[in-house]
Amino acid sequence: MRIGLVLPERDTVAFARAADAAGLAAVVVDAGDSSAALAAEVAALTTYTRLVVPVRLGSEHPVTLAEEIAVIDQLSGGRAIALVDTAGLSAAEAAEDLGLLREAWSSRWITHSGPRWTVPAGRHGESSPEAIAVTPSPAQIEVPVWLRGSAADELAVATGLPRVHETGPAPASVDRHRPTPLLLSLSGSLDADREAITAAVASGASIALVSLARADVGAVEQHIARYLLPEAAMPVFPRIIAESRWPARWPGSAEPVVSEPGFNPPRTMASNRDALDID
Repeated sequence: MRIGLVLPERDTVAFARAADAAGLAAVVVDAGDSSAALAAEVAALTTYTRLVVPVRLGSEHPVTLAEEIAVIDQLSGGRAIALVDTAGLSAAEAAEDLGLLREAWSSRWITHSGPRWTVPAGRHGESSPEAIAVTPSPAQIEVPVWLRGSAADELAVATGLPRVHETGPAPASVDRHRPTPLLLSLSGSLDADREAITAAVASGASIALVSLARADVGAVEQHIARYLLPEAAMPVFPRIIAESRWPARWPGSAEPVVSEPGFNPPRTMASNRDALDID
């Protein structure tokens, strides 16, 4: 199982950069109506972590929502994941919006006529185009979609798309061939959080999207990456390694930032090269 981070409202970009540096699989960028703009900023300042961006069906035209995600996907080099929330729509309404959303990411010219939407809308009379295409197209061949909301279960069955679980899914219900995201709140207590991660692994979740009870950027490296990532990825990982004192910095290096008694984070390869005066 992998671990992602639900970014807090405060110091969001700093948390995103810390998650990227610590090797977390994803960050959830949820800032309400400003989610797309914030995700674009996070995309520009991170390199590896996937960006899970909420898409609230019914809030805008599906083509508009598709364009926002396509831009984020291009800015991030193909790291966007659409967290589609069915909100207050019925299953039938959400199915139409979701279908149009995914069609708009296909990089093809599209037309659509349904109970809720007509594409193109034909507002320009005889000069209206016969079809439209979303530009830019996403960087990915297919944008991953995760579902949540009141109609998520029905849509997941109809489309085969994964849904985000608010609590641990029963092992019998998990499809091991597709992502199984799980939202998980961390208490900050190492023992309790280790138990929560272990339970998430046992439930069959493929990625736990964790939120921190206390918003501390240092906890991303010190609590999640150092202690919880090994629990998620390697259930038989010897804890003595994670809990041991980290190696001291090499001679001539800057003093480390100590965030806990006896803790010295490792030097990077680049700083080691500088210490050795290697070309």
